[in-house]
Amino acid sequence: MAAILYLILFGAVALSIGYKGLKTYLFNRKLDYVIVRGKVVEYEKSIKKRRKGTSIVYTPIFEYYYDGQIRRAKHIISSSKFNKKLEVVPGSKFEVGDEVELRVYVNAPDYAVVNTNSSVKFSLYMGAIATLAGLLMLAEGVYLFVTKII
Repeated sequence: MAAILYLILFGAVALSIGYKGLKTYLFNRKLDYVIVRGKVVEYEKSIKKRRKGTSIVYTPIFEYYYDGQIRRAKHIISSSKFNKKLEVVPGSKFEVGDEVELRVYVNAPDYAVVNTNSSVKFSLYMGAIATLAGLLMLAEGVYLFVTKII
């Protein structure tokens, strides 16, 4: 019975995360933006603690000039990979010094995303996946709950 309740709980959580992702995408789609050239200036290294241990991820930091100021923004996607020496290194397709095209939102000039389909629609993709997973878990949990009760 506890497993069924966890399934319902995780389904509801995934559904709410999916809703937030879809809402974010729809909100950002309406915002005014400009396209600027930027450069990858460094990577931010983060240690993520998980049940199976820790992992290291790297997030590219972009620098760009907008509205008379030099600004910095983090990429919305972090990643890592192993090199031939089995050292954890940035897994991004960007390297320090690479020039990139950034979408800078007029009302939030310190927030910029790489102007690619995958970056701009990241919240849409993640929201859709989380919503679908949440609906499936919730439906299965409710079905199992009802059939166990009756």
